[in-house]
Amino acid sequence: MSFIESRINDIVGEILYDTAGGAAYQTAIAVNAGGYESRNIDWAQARGRFELGERVLKRSELDGLLQFFHAVRGRAYGFRLKDWSD
Repeated sequence: MSFIESRINDIVGEILYDTAGGAAYQTAIAVNAGGYESRNIDWAQARGRFELGERVLKRSELDGLLQFFHAVRGRAYGFRLKDWSD
């Protein structure tokens, strides 16, 4: 299993509203001695990256977030996220 169908917003509630982030790509750039660049696209599709920022969480919200983190084994499994700017 590499993807979990549950949405993190349903599990941890509204604490993810107004988070900062969005789509990101990873591209490696190698420059040789002559100054020419070679680019390698590591990710074929964009991946989301979001920051919660500095906010105070209730103990129940923090417990839910940690429980979800352990369920997806950190970055091992993908999951759905409601994009509030969409």
